[in-house]
Amino acid sequence: MASGGGGSKGIGSAGRAYTRALGGGRNAASSAASARAATSRLGSFLARVSSGGIGAALDSLGLGRFVGRDAETVFTAIADALAPEGTDREQVSTREAINDTLVSLYEEYVLPDGNIAGLEAMTLESIREAIEASVAASIFHRWLGDLERRLEEKAVSAAEAIRLERDIEAYIRDTIHLDLQGKDPLRVDWSGAEGQALVQGIYEEAYSILEGRQ
Repeated sequence: MASGGGGSKGIGSAGRAYTRALGGGRNAASSAASARAATSRLGSFLARVSSGGIGAALDSLGLGRFVGRDAETVFTAIADALAPEGTDREQVSTREAINDTLVSLYEEYVLPDGNIAGLEAMTLESIREAIEASVAASIFHRWLGDLERRLEEKAVSAAEAIRLERDIEAYIRDTIHLDLQGKDPLRVDWSGAEGQALVQGIYEEAYSILEGRQ
């Protein structure tokens, strides 16, 4: 992809090769343990926001002491609860993905007045979209972490590397549209077997789409 200058065709081929190198969609999803756990926690948190309000949702994460604090402080605490800082590549990519998702939610629902209760305006569809966005971001950041070494080997310039990274992010975002219709995030037991099976299936579907099976 780097040698060919990118492009959707080159990125698509690289995405298929990358997913197959991880053992296919199912194995890629199974190996994304941190990402799956973070997505489950995100789904649970957003469902609790919708059903019980921001205070109850913060309590569910053990963050009741942050009620009434400024929005940036609260969002940082939420990020720490959903995706704790880690040292291995997958944990780092998961944290970056959760940060991306929370930034989008902050910009859409909290700005400009800084009231975190704005999250309570999220609909079922917007919760589904946030879950999909977190999955796509997780795959992007994981792929990017693996890709950086290859770009260094190709001696790609910093500007070219940034362009390729943006192309990959856009490709993943535009390609992965998960079939979450009919799945009610308010009724899922995100911390139980049902939630684990759902999230595993979501990641399998996403990686399979990237691999070109769907």
